[in-house]
Amino acid sequence: MRRSLFLFVPVILLLSLLVLVGCRPEETPPEEANVTLDINVEPDEPVVGEASTIAVTLMRGDEAINDASVEIRGDMNHAGMQPVIRTVEEGTDGVYTTDFDWTMAGDWIVTVNATLADDTVVTQEFSYTIPGEAMDMSDDSDMDMDSEGDAESMDMSSEDGMAGMHMAGGSTTGGYMLITNGGDSDDVLVGVEADFANDIQIHETTVENDMARMVEVGQIDIPAGETATLQPGGYHVMFIDVTRNLMVGDEVEITLNFESGASAAVTAVVGDEAPETSAEYTAGDLTITGVWVRPAAAASDDMDMSGDSDMDMDSDADSEDMDMSEESSDMEMEPTATAES
Repeated sequence: MRRSLFLFVPVILLLSLLVLVGCRPEETPPEEANVTLDINVEPDEPVVGEASTIAVTLMRGDEAINDASVEIRGDMNHAGMQPVIRTVEEGTDGVYTTDFDWTMAGDWIVTVNATLADDTVVTQEFSYTIPGEAMDMSDDSDMDMDSEGDAESMDMSSEDGMAGMHMAGGSTTGGYMLITNGGDSDDVLVGVEADFANDIQIHETTVENDMARMVEVGQIDIPAGETATLQPGGYHVMFIDVTRNLMVGDEVEITLNFESGASAAVTAVVGDEAPETSAEYTAGDLTITGVWVRPAAAASDDMDMSGDSDMDMDSDADSEDMDMSEESSDMEMEPTATAES
């Protein structure tokens, strides 16, 4: 009897698995579901920092579909960036409209998932390239992007567009400093800790085709006898989902961890540019100076933290990644489409 039970249980599990697999929705083109899905973005050429809306239109033949649940999800090709997600539960004349935040310049994939009343899920993807707005990377730019220069020499006024950016789920800001290795052995910055952000990453800003793009690098090499410069437009620490307001003039504590095992607890000044004078910290053979972070608002806060500058830190739309050309590039849209039922 016991042996029969042992044989019976796997059979039941196998049958259950087959039933679950058989119930999974099959992908079919939208036209086979007799549904058309269109998307319209206003303005026609959205940029970071400007109010934008997305309108999704659902039709079955000539009949408007108003009882669907529409999810709009925007993802970037940038590692570590949080998606922007909006949900609209009811349409008007087949149109589902919502606000949308283009939180960074660059390449986006906007995925529309429309769940119909009969549980059919129509999915369509749209590709966009979003230009930035304010920073000129041409030869006559006011900002020195030379990695050998120190952070204090850079003109980081609010017009340079490198203000702390805001994303869905919370605000994000950058941290900068100089780390000098006075020893005979190379070292590596491998981690950063702080109590004012839920996630902390080490990034580098690179410029390709006049577009600045941040890349998570995870660490920064500090060769013996050299200085690693963390500055806007280059290497920097990214504080993601800031948990409290960082106002100009505030000070925050940061811990730097290095591959050698050394660590340093440093105090960063909150400001719009590198401080003229700063404290000096040591960690083994390393010397850390000029530590500062950009102002930022905690998640859901909306306020101006620029001090004497005109920088608007509106939590709905700011970015550290922007179009570097003098003229905004054209938005590209390449729709592909599938449907699940």
